[in-house]
Amino acid sequence: MTGPSAENRGRLDVRSAPGHRRQLSQEVADYLRDAIMAAQLASGEFVRPERIASELEMSATPVREALVTLEREGFLIWEPRRGFRVSKISSQDVQDMFNVQAFIAGELAARAADRLTDSDLGELGVLQEELERASLANDVDAVEEYNHNFHRIINQAGDSPGLARLLSLVVSYVPDRFFGSVAGWTQASVVDHAEILRALRNRDLEGARLAVMMHIRHAGSLLGDHFQPRDQAASTDLPLSRFPTKVPPRTGTP
Repeated sequence: MTGPSAENRGRLDVRSAPGHRRQLSQEVADYLRDAIMAAQLASGEFVRPERIASELEMSATPVREALVTLEREGFLIWEPRRGFRVSKISSQDVQDMFNVQAFIAGELAARAADRLTDSDLGELGVLQEELERASLANDVDAVEEYNHNFHRIINQAGDSPGLARLLSLVVSYVPDRFFGSVAGWTQASVVDHAEILRALRNRDLEGARLAVMMHIRHAGSLLGDHFQPRDQAASTDLPLSRFPTKVPPRTGTP
């Protein structure tokens, strides 16, 4: 099994991260985008660069650059003399993004169904067993890691770099860092993955496509339910204690 360990995958020390300021600002943009999509930052909330920089223990410059990036993407609105405010994103917007992801990932799964080797299927089975144990132990970090590796094997076996690139683009807007806070997500991964694995073992192309699409749409529905109540309650300046002092790396599922 490849991929980051559960111990190291959850956090990235931004103060010692390699690369230039642009890379760091992109990491912050990715993180804040996830926070917005998961309603950790509510619609209408002001996002103060100095406060975020303090919470993340970095200079304000890359944070400001990240906020400009998110404003260009439509996640934030710039209000003169007031600052950046989170745009209104509805639960339907979230589900629409998951529907796009479901279509692409379902196609990759269908292609993978008759290309996965016996060794691949064995590794998927081990990952599923580990995921079930992690779910029972309520180890959210481990569930996320096994979920990532499970989908990665399938997507790579789909053998379509073009579709994989499209999926990576879509996944960049899916808030995988915050799934642990969504009620029912770990249990859904256990149940849905079992259906996916059954279809793949049977070399059932359409069954694999449907199982993956239903799994991702299920995740979108759960997040939409989580998102909707917070969609109603805009804040002017909520405390940022929700943010860790280290930015978790994005994993995605491609």
